Amino acid sequence: VVIVGDSELDDALSAMMQAAREAMVNAAKYGGGGEVQVYAEAEAGQVFVSVRDHGPGFDPEAVPADRMGVRES
Repeated sequence: VVIVGDSELDDALSAMMQAAREAMVNAAKYGGGGEVQVYAEAEAGQVFVSVRDHGPGFDPEAVPADRMGVRES
């Protein structure tokens, strides 16, 4: 985990952190047991978060229509 910068916690950032948490949980559950990399950077009112694993992945076209969070990510 690498974190650069700082930011006040507001509703939008809280939602982003919840989404990042879910991405980390999914990477741990489905990433094949390998390393999970997390990078977050905050600057000038913007926050960027990346969660990466080296798992088998999935076919986005096979995601059911009711799973928009995954389909649109």
